[in-house]
Amino acid sequence: MSSWVLHYLGLPNTCRHFEVKIACYSGTAALKMAVSWLSSGMARKGQKALVISTDESLNSLHRPWEYVCGGGSVAMLVSDQPEFLVVETEKFGIYAHEVADVIRPLPWLETGNSEHSLYSYMEALAGTYEDFELNVGTIDYDSYFKYHIYHVPFSGISFRAHKQIMRMSSFDVSDDEITESWKNKVSPSINFSKRIGGTYGGSIFIALLSTITAVTDLVAEDRISVFSYGSGSCAEFYIVQTTAKSREIALATGLTDLINSRFPISVQHYEAMELAREQRIQSKDFTPDYYLIEGLFEKSYAGKGLLIYTGTKDYYRSYDFS
Repeated sequence: MSSWVLHYLGLPNTCRHFEVKIACYSGTAALKMAVSWLSSGMARKGQKALVISTDESLNSLHRPWEYVCGGGSVAMLVSDQPEFLVVETEKFGIYAHEVADVIRPLPWLETGNSEHSLYSYMEALAGTYEDFELNVGTIDYDSYFKYHIYHVPFSGISFRAHKQIMRMSSFDVSDDEITESWKNKVSPSINFSKRIGGTYGGSIFIALLSTITAVTDLVAEDRISVFSYGSGSCAEFYIVQTTAKSREIALATGLTDLINSRFPISVQHYEAMELAREQRIQSKDFTPDYYLIEGLFEKSYAGKGLLIYTGTKDYYRSYDFS
């Protein structure tokens, strides 16, 4: 996929490109790799890194987790002169262990154990925070951070995650205090994910956009905690700081308008598209039907200069601008 990005963005042939895959942790892994490269002195003056976190769910029709599946991409331009957010490079916690909670044994098959995944997520959250405090020292979790971001395969998990950390950091915190803290400091992060669904490695970055778009009290150098988890598993707890331009840049992405402009479809059309998508993944040759849903292509793609999938021949995928 990275070679297509290189080609269609017209990036120079001297650009190093590669892919990072560790489930939903992949976006953070790539971001941290880019930040490390820029901090190491190896990058030439003025060089930047383009990090794209992208994934989509596979066919989950009539499966218990169908309702939380989604797909999406987040592109981040990373430099040593950040304008949107600043990563605190020395403050983080890591936790990794082997678990087959969610796996893709075949390119067209996603399976796993939801209960194992939930427990693994919570174990990793506790582990990363413990490692974070070993690295940074004991902190007051509630006052140290202005807002909190948790990986959200489904929006409801953010409350359970926040409750666990609040309990770890304060033994006498009440349920009402935890709920109030979640409403004030976490719930803005799920405004978008409640409407988009799970976006895998991109979920934490969409949650960051969601928070910064929704709230108005952020100032430069406010800390936001970020917990990233990937099945398998690897997880990280780290910090980003806001800048004076954070909200301006978040609003400029236009994500709210993009979500509001989506094309409504029927359940029957949705299921037909899911089956077509599954066929596309497995086929040696495939030609997409842009008119499977009347009016969708014309409204969302035609004449807009967007890069679209045009088909597969002998397993080779083709793209063009609409």
